[in-house]
Amino acid sequence: MLLRIISSIILVIIFFSCNPQKNSEQEKQTYFKIAVLSLFKPQIAEIVFPENIVIRTENNEKISVKRNKKISVELINSNLVLKVNNIKLTSNKFYFFTENFNPYYNKFSINLPNKLQRNYFGDLMLSSSKDEIIFIITQNTEDLVLGILSSESDDCELEYLKALSVIIRTFINYNIGRHKTEGYDFCDNTHCMVYYGLDKVNKNYEKAVFSTKGEMLTYNNQLIDVFFTGSCGGKTYTPKQIWSNYSGIYPYSNIRCDYCKNSNYSNWLWKTNYKELSKIFDFENQIKEINQLEKGVNYIELKSNNKFLRLSNDEFRLYIGRKIGWNKILSNNFDIKIIGDTITISGKGFGHCIGFCQEGAEKMSSLGKTYKEILSYYYPKAIVTK
Repeated sequence: MLLRIISSIILVIIFFSCNPQKNSEQEKQTYFKIAVLSLFKPQIAEIVFPENIVIRTENNEKISVKRNKKISVELINSNLVLKVNNIKLTSNKFYFFTENFNPYYNKFSINLPNKLQRNYFGDLMLSSSKDEIIFIITQNTEDLVLGILSSESDDCELEYLKALSVIIRTFINYNIGRHKTEGYDFCDNTHCMVYYGLDKVNKNYEKAVFSTKGEMLTYNNQLIDVFFTGSCGGKTYTPKQIWSNYSGIYPYSNIRCDYCKNSNYSNWLWKTNYKELSKIFDFENQIKEINQLEKGVNYIELKSNNKFLRLSNDEFRLYIGRKIGWNKILSNNFDIKIIGDTITISGKGFGHCIGFCQEGAEKMSSLGKTYKEILSYYYPKAIVTK
């Protein structure tokens, strides 16, 4: 008997030592909440379910709605006003269920009049804020990975899509509760990951996701903070080269990537001048001096007679993108040259250039590399764990 007890203890120790350590929230979380369409600041919407549903208010009022009926919702004085079947309800929150109360597996469409319509899958809840309707969809892990994968990537090489599926799954489990104070886990834009629902999903995406079901990247038995970029321009950066205060556990290194050499983003440039930059960065007096420095993180210094501004390459890129468009400075990998009044910014790659290079990985897949070989190339010290 004593020998059996000792053997059982040893087996338990082996089990926990061989499995990735996750915090308690990560272990419990099977479903994720994602807020959609927030970029459009919606104040009016139309929702259609292809099945009979029940709508519940926060005060537990309930109404039944037949399938394919248009449900109108409008934000009025910070309250949600819902209209369907000549019934009008006002509430701060609305919950939608199929009649058999099968959560997380509802299909529905959301139409923002004169803007767009998207199809989604999951459990829908509406919430009101001061100036917009908040749509929160709850989905299980694999369905969320599928929606993000089809939104973040074109339909292409299967092994590439498998690799990206593993990265997305790792990201959402590592970053649970990124918008916790707002009542959900993720937004549907580039702050978290792009998510357009079901509109682009096909069998190739489904195969990529479900053939890697549950697989994530770990280092020292812990999930890693994954990054991926459109194109690294021939060499990846480390997070610390972009963000000086980064403190993730994974030891990122500069990876030479010859696979994206001939991509659309191999070389790019943008020409500007002192006057334009002064206007972009709100300098009252015209900028007189621009310096590009490297102190662990690359910095740009802008100087006028009465103002001084220092920005990292990433801050510089993002600021210009938000002010005048994302087609000017395409990545963090760039140099500045000044001749007279002409300022030429030339660079390589697309995005922050950290971690997984999407164009490089797609090329590797076309050359016959497996998804695990691709992941090992960009994350050489990580392992794929299920």
